[in-house]
Amino acid sequence: MKLKSLVFTILFLVLGLPVALSQTFNKNTDLLLANFDLKPDEDDVMAAAALASMLKHPDLSGVDYFAVIGTYGDQNHIFITNGVPDYYNFLFGTENIDWTNAHANWSESVVRAKNKIIPVLNAGGKVFVQEAGQSNFTYDVLQAVIAESVALTKIQSNVISVQHSKYNEKNTTESELNWLKKIQSMLK
Repeated sequence: MKLKSLVFTILFLVLGLPVALSQTFNKNTDLLLANFDLKPDEDDVMAAAALASMLKHPDLSGVDYFAVIGTYGDQNHIFITNGVPDYYNFLFGTENIDWTNAHANWSESVVRAKNKIIPVLNAGGKVFVQEAGQSNFTYDVLQAVIAESVALTKIQSNVISVQHSKYNEKNTTESELNWLKKIQSMLK
C-alpha cells in the first residue's frame, strides 16, 4: 500500500469514519470536503486539528480540500468555535477561501462549497465528503450543484459522502438524509 493511501486510510479512521474501500482518492483530480458540526461537543476541534496536521505531511501536499465548520442540523446545543481566535485560519488557511463558517453564514458557505465542487466534477474528479457532523449542509450543497445544471448521475457517481455516527444521522432532517442515502446507494 502506498504511503498516501495509508495516510488517507488513517485520516478516515482518525475521524471515526469507515473507509470507502471501493473508492480511491486522487490528489491530482479530487476534492476533500471536510464538514465539522462543532455542536455540541469538542470532538470536531480535535478532528479538524488531526486533518490539518495530516494535510501538512509531504505525501498529502497538494490535496485539494475545503473545510466547513458549523455543519450541524436539527439540534439545539451550543456551537463551539470561539475558544481559540483564528484557530481555523491556523489549521486550514484563509477563511472563505480554504474554509468557511456555515454557522455564521450558511447560505454563503453553501455557495462557496458549491463553487469548489462544480469544477472538480466538471473535470471528471470525485468529491469525498467527510461528515463530521450532520448531513444537512451536504444536502444543501448538492442541491445547489444540481441547480447549476450538474446532472444527478454525475453526483451519484462522483460524490462519496461518509457519515461517522448514528447521532449525526438522527439529527439530520430525515427527508434530506433519505435523499443522500438514496443517491449514495446507487454507487454500489
